[in-house]
Amino acid sequence: HLHMILAHLHMILAHLHMILARLHMILAYLHMILAHLHMILAHLHMIFAHLHMILAHLSMILAHLHMIFAHLHMILAHLHMILVRLHMILAHLHMILAQLHMILAH
Repeated sequence: HLHMILAHLHMILAHLHMILARLHMILAYLHMILAHLHMILAHLHMIFAHLHMILAHLSMILAHLHMIFAHLHMILAHLHMILVRLHMILAHLHMILAQLHMILAH
């Protein structure tokens, strides 16, 4: 009787062991799948980080170019103002000379 009871317990434990082994395999497989997904996401994260860095650098370069062109624009504006003033001075001189010419002509 004792032998039969022990044999039954052994069978029950063997079945439980098999069930647990299958669960272990399933969990291992899920773990592998999740690990692969994690790796894929990590690679995507790295790719996006690199793209972000590239765009940031391009943005900085464009900002510097914008500043350079703004300075050039300011310089040209100042030159334009100087030329306008010279033009005004020459126009005044021209008017004065024209008046002198009229006076001398009479």
